[in-house]
Amino acid sequence: MANFKEKMNYKWRSFVWNMKHSKDARNNFLTCVFLVVVFGCAFVWLAKADKKAKEQEEAQKKLEQVEKERQAKRAHDFANYIIEDVRAYAIPSKRSIREWSENYKFDPGYWDGRIQDLVSDSTKYANAIYRDAWCIQELHPNISFEAALKWIDEQSSVVVGPKYKAEYNMGVSHGEEVIKSVSYVPSGKTEVKGSNHSAEYKMKVNKRHLKEISLELAQLRAGRNLAQKNLER
Repeated sequence: MANFKEKMNYKWRSFVWNMKHSKDARNNFLTCVFLVVVFGCAFVWLAKADKKAKEQEEAQKKLEQVEKERQAKRAHDFANYIIEDVRAYAIPSKRSIREWSENYKFDPGYWDGRIQDLVSDSTKYANAIYRDAWCIQELHPNISFEAALKWIDEQSSVVVGPKYKAEYNMGVSHGEEVIKSVSYVPSGKTEVKGSNHSAEYKMKVNKRHLKEISLELAQLRAGRNLAQKNLER
């Protein structure tokens, strides 16, 4: 009888132990499944977030590239506008053409060399204008080429700006009046601050040189053409 009870107790304890551990195993399994699902979802979310961030970055780069190309084209078009302004200026008069024709007849070799020098110089100044045409971006984004060119023509060789004066803020330290701080405020006057090295002023100077060279070049070419035409008669 005692052995029977002991066997029954053993079987009961075995059953309870198996049930307990079987439940723990299920719980552990479910926990593992849950963690796998959570980490899987997190990985998918991070992958999507990373993809979205890369797409946004690529879209931003494309926008920046488009804007960069737009600004470059606008600067190039502005330079073209200035060159056309120079061409409109460099139209020789009939009198100057006749004078240059007589000069060319006197020494054709010299004037052919002069024409080549003027072509080289005009190219140099034209390239400088294209180089500095980016300065239009420093003005209002939608400023017209006419207004921008007027701004360039108004540039001075020196920088003139507001003159400032010092205002002393007084205080007391150890029973004595001392200067606590100094503020600089506009005095209402202007002063020359130095030479102008801005791109706008450089363009003004280069445009003036290009106009002078282009006019002389046009006169020489027209005079040469007239001289050669007269020789063919």
